[in-house]
Amino acid sequence: MAAGLTVLIHRYRPREHPARVTASAAMLFMVMDALIGAGLVLLGLVGQNASAARAISTALHLANTYLLIGALGLRPRFGSRLDPTVSSRNGYLVFLGSSLSE
Repeated sequence: MAAGLTVLIHRYRPREHPARVTASAAMLFMVMDALIGAGLVLLGLVGQNASAARAISTALHLANTYLLIGALGLRPRFGSRLDPTVSSRNGYLVFLGSSLSE
């Protein structure tokens, strides 16, 4: 759903629109979050592991998650302003998708 919403925002918003920036940032942070989380599991940095590597990777994972939440929170804020050059139906679809993705 997030990828589809990012495609819609990129299709119906001008190049410099803040909604495009936040949608792209949200996708980037989502992919990074998945990669960091997968790395934690694959490297065994879970459960009772008390190594420095776990502390560093968990801190990176948490910081990335906060950035992801920030980007997701800003996306509907900027996506809710309908562009007058976009047909009303498509603009409402972008707004609805932005609102529901939270």
